[in-house]
This record gives sequence, C-alpha cells and structure tokens, in this order.
Amino acid sequence: MNNQSISNTGITAEWVQLTRQYCQQLVTPEIQRHVKFRNLKKIENALRSGEFITNGEPIILCENGTLIDGQHRIQAFMRTGIFPEALIVSGVILDNETPKRFVANVTNYQTLKAIYGKEPDGWLGKKVTLTPTETKFGAKMTPCIRVKNIDPATGKAPTAF
Repeated sequence: MNNQSISNTGITAEWVQLTRQYCQQLVTPEIQRHVKFRNLKKIENALRSGEFITNGEPIILCENGTLIDGQHRIQAFMRTGIFPEALIVSGVILDNETPKRFVANVTNYQTLKAIYGKEPDGWLGKKVTLTPTETKFGAKMTPCIRVKNIDPATGKAPTAF
C-alpha cells in the first residue's frame, strides 16, 4: 500500500509492508524498555492463529529513527516470521529525552473510528484533538493521552456511522 502522509511538523504516517530486515533495524535493546513475555506471547499466538488484526495502531519512531512504541509487535513479527503491513509514524520529537507517545489503543481507535470512519487508511493526514487525562492501569491511575471525541473541522461531536 505504502500511502504516506506528511504533516507540517515533519511527522510522517505511512503504511509499510514489514520485512525481517526492516524490523531488525528498529530493535535497539539498550534504549527500549524490557519486553514483557506475556504480551509478546499473546501477539505471537494471534499472528500464528491468523487472528492478528492490523487496526491502525502505529509503530512510532522518533526523529532519529529509534523505535519508541511497538517493540512487542516488532519482536513478535521477527520471532514468528510473519510480517504484516503496519502503520509507521516517524519523526516524533522527543522532549527532554522522554518519549511523548500517542498510541491508538482500543479507546483511541474507537474514537478515531467515530470521527473519521472505520478504515484507518482514511485517517492519514487528518487532524485530531488530543487531551491529557488518566486511566486505570492495574490497580493505579496512570497518565495517558486520549483523542477527544470532537471533529476538529466542526468543533462538534461526530455523528454515528
């Protein structure tokens, strides 16, 4: 597919057919957090059973190409030898050496779907309003970023699809 969208900030979003070589270039163990075995196995099992869904959740790279989100998926792709197409967001700027991440998790995915439709290809280049908030993670509240359920073009909540 290789559709690319470039923002005026230099951040790009592109659908890429992954390969082993591409994935190997992204792995930098000395920078990335420890891979959680349970998460890795869950993704591997989904890949092997054919249940892995490319849902628009991006693999995020900072401006120097370092992988800052998506390491479990990348590791699972390499371990299974299954390399799907993935949305790669690159050029994300690190502030004070701390990654600023936006993950289209299930909650953000549902909001994006409500605003721009169920096909992630249609989201490329679209504007969204992000809002800092908190979510329960395990037993504690943790900071997160959510897509606000407002269409930036109209300033109103989207109509249902």
